[in-house]
Amino acid sequence: MLRRGIMVDATTDIGRIKNVQWHCHWCSSPKVGGDWENARPYMTENCEAFIFGRTDWEYVTNTFVYPCKLGYRLIQTKNGAMNGQLCGIGADEEQRCMVVEGIQPMGLLIANGQFVAFKKSDPIAVVLNPICTGSARLVKCSIWRPSVQNVVSQIPLA
Repeated sequence: MLRRGIMVDATTDIGRIKNVQWHCHWCSSPKVGGDWENARPYMTENCEAFIFGRTDWEYVTNTFVYPCKLGYRLIQTKNGAMNGQLCGIGADEEQRCMVVEGIQPMGLLIANGQFVAFKKSDPIAVVLNPICTGSARLVKCSIWRPSVQNVVSQIPLA
């Protein structure tokens, strides 16, 4: 959990992830031999909480991560990329809350997201990389804190 939370790839039917939270307080409890001074900095420097490769019509609902390096990462694998809907998601105290490196042409809907990027010297809430072939829509999303930029789209205009 401290390095990589959930990774989904090679899913060719409807996938669902609901009610998942990654938080350093679980790993920092003395009851389990944890230490706040070690768990929190490690997650901030290393953790990628939700990684999605090929998944068709994925539904991600009520998920949250605090803190980590990268909250949600959508990648292009040898199997393909993601399409789907992320609703009620949150990433707090991140360097990058969401990085979309690849999505399917059907696209992506992100609704009711909360993104708080303020770690490192170049915090950015949402980054859309140029290889994305579908549309990524953000609906009713909140972006907090003084990020360097809130949304960076590197997708060329048609």
